[in-house]
Amino acid sequence: MPKIIVTVGPATAKPDVLKKLHDLGVRILRFNFSHATPENTQPTLDMIHELEKSLSEPFQLMMDLEGPSIRTGDLAEPRLYHKGQLFKLVIYPTNLGDTDVFCDYPGIIDDVQIGSIVRIESGLFDTIVREK
Repeated sequence: MPKIIVTVGPATAKPDVLKKLHDLGVRILRFNFSHATPENTQPTLDMIHELEKSLSEPFQLMMDLEGPSIRTGDLAEPRLYHKGQLFKLVIYPTNLGDTDVFCDYPGIIDDVQIGSIVRIESGLFDTIVREK
């Protein structure tokens, strides 16, 4: 049987819903730790383990851990960027130009290479490093 993965969230973290999902072939439950903590996940895990006592096959649990995040600074007002537009990603928030974007990670200058992709706003748009 193929493995079906379902993300556990408010709509699925109920015994009757999980039982129906199991009956439909779901065997892997994914926990998104971008939005969850071990502390607030434990009651759901306890409920799943209790439910598994009545199931023919247990669920496999997948913990999706968030990778490192680099933050951009708050802007006084929204900005619109266009494909192909050049702008600076700067590590000092003072004296930002009209199109500059603040980055809270000073090491980015050493960590990126010319031609590498920098993903902004969780992939809302990708940029290519042209110079440092």
